[in-house]
Amino acid sequence: RLEVLSKFGFNDRIMDEIKDYFYNMAYETGTLWENDSTVASCNHGFASHIIHLIIRDCFGIKEIDEENKVIYLSEYKSAFKNAEIMVPLKNGTLKLSVENGKRTADLKGGYTYIETESF
Repeated sequence: RLEVLSKFGFNDRIMDEIKDYFYNMAYETGTLWENDSTVASCNHGFASHIIHLIIRDCFGIKEIDEENKVIYLSEYKSAFKNAEIMVPLKNGTLKLSVENGKRTADLKGGYTYIETESF
């Protein structure tokens, strides 16, 4: 479902649905669960795909080319009003900050970024 929303560019809705479904799990145990109750596994690898969605769709990190030290960012569609993410890279870091709906990038280690059209 979230991948379909992504395909059609509904980034705000993706973030709303992720928060609605996963927030209580993360708050209670610091992990994402297999199900939305504690009667089953309270840690499941497939749920980590949510982090990929947040990075790709909600922060707009389209691709990281480690070999050429280029980060491709899609047009930011304001999934967050205020947020920050730090992504470790082979020889540096990528820090994206969003303040009042405007995204800025801080790159370390000789990386550059290119903003691309929405994907």
